[in-house]
Amino acid sequence: MTIDDDDGNNDNEEIVEPIVEMEFDSLDALRLFFKRYAFDMGFGWKVRTSKKDKNGDVYYVVIVCSREGTPTSKGPSLGRTFPTQKANCQAKINALKNEDGKWVIKK
Repeated sequence: MTIDDDDGNNDNEEIVEPIVEMEFDSLDALRLFFKRYAFDMGFGWKVRTSKKDKNGDVYYVVIVCSREGTPTSKGPSLGRTFPTQKANCQAKINALKNEDGKWVIKK
């Protein structure tokens, strides 16, 4: 299955979960897919890691729930929770740009 850059509305569609080997036409399409998935599932998201080649082009990303991990006792947000976000969220995808320029979920 290849996901394109279409940014149409998902109001009446089933939630599509990320699966290994799912392909996207661009990094923007991958981000939009995960953004919609995160919204539908009730959590925020962020790009945790990205790697660039010697030309400065991104070829690898890790996209995660913005509330990944376990809460710590450090920092100014101690005790603060966000009702639309889950704590200790495990949502995560690792994606790689293949030789054809498509982005593929690898994990």
